[in-house]
Amino acid sequence: MMKEFDILAVRVINKAPWGISVQSDADPLENSAFIDKFKLAQWLESEEFPPLDTVLIATVIDASRDPARMSALDLDIEIARRRISDGPQQS
Repeated sequence: MMKEFDILAVRVINKAPWGISVQSDADPLENSAFIDKFKLAQWLESEEFPPLDTVLIATVIDASRDPARMSALDLDIEIARRRISDGPQQS
């Protein structure tokens, strides 16, 4: 099960006009997600999606949705790394 701020290697399994579906090789049945085109550096640079079967590093930004939403932007991955290293946030 994906959790927010998880950082995973994911494989592109499908494309849509608004983004890509991805799956983690670690547990494909439990780890399917969607990356909006605005959360893909490659699309922002060239308006092209990565080819099917491409492996990306991405972070979970909304685990409550089905499928979970991820980002492959370096900034979002860096935020996730900082959150992980800082530990759970206190309210």
